Amino acid sequence: MGIYYGGGPHWRVNKSLAMPMSLKLKHKGKTTISYSENTWWITGFNPKLQNVKSSNLTATFTINFSSNKGMFNSLYTQNKSRAGLSFNTNKHTVTYTF
Repeated sequence: MGIYYGGGPHWRVNKSLAMPMSLKLKHKGKTTISYSENTWWITGFNPKLQNVKSSNLTATFTINFSSNKGMFNSLYTQNKSRAGLSFNTNKHTVTYTF
C-alpha cells in the first residue's frame, strides 16, 4: 500500500507524505505478518510462507490520515462506498481489506 500522485503511465512519490500505516496479513486466519511504520509505502515479507494460494490470504492495510485531513476527505468523498474500504471519520483512518 502506498501514497502516490500523478497518473499512468508513471506515478510519482512524495516521501514527505509519510504517515502512520500498518499491514496485517493472515493465512487461513492466522496472522503471519503484523507491521506498522510511519512511511509513504508499506509492505511485508514472511519467508516461511511460500507457495500458498491467494484465496487463503487476507491482507488488511490501515492508513492514519490525521496529519493530512484534506487527503482523507478527498479519498472518503470519492470512495466511501467502495467494497473493501472502511473509513473512520473521527480518527481519519482508512482500512482496506482484501
